[in-house]
Amino acid sequence: SPEVSLEIQDRFYNQFEADALKFFQVEHTHWKSAYWNSFVTEDVEVLFLSKPLLDIETDRLINSDIAFCGFSILFVWVYLMYHTGSVFIGMVSLWQIVMTIPFCVFFYRYLFGITYYQQLHGLLIFIILGIGADDVFVYSDAWRQSATIVWAHDQDRSEAERKRDPW
Repeated sequence: SPEVSLEIQDRFYNQFEADALKFFQVEHTHWKSAYWNSFVTEDVEVLFLSKPLLDIETDRLINSDIAFCGFSILFVWVYLMYHTGSVFIGMVSLWQIVMTIPFCVFFYRYLFGITYYQQLHGLLIFIILGIGADDVFVYSDAWRQSATIVWAHDQDRSEAERKRDPW
């Protein structure tokens, strides 16, 4: 069956890769692929290309990049909490930012019927994080500044607080 054939192929190429990396004394790290190194023996440089090995390397790199994406989301969340001074506002803000992704996918894929997807679309998470976090920074700074703007013109505290509410 095709599934058994693919399983045998995967085992073969995984073992081949492990043996080749061991023979050429190169290894993968979290920061660098083993394939960035030269595969050289005493006087021979080996160049090879294999679709199954490329698939294995692609999966490895994607999993590594997802970890960086998770770190980026965590960093934005921590900075949102720091900037706003509130864990609750930081959590809700990040939730709103992240929830825009399925909302946009719904419009893109199901409402407009666009099925085209490329790996470059994966970078949208960073654009969405940047725009969403910037919006939170602008609104929180406007809220902080509204206290000084309103108090400068009104001496009555209750009137100043009422005017600040729309901010």
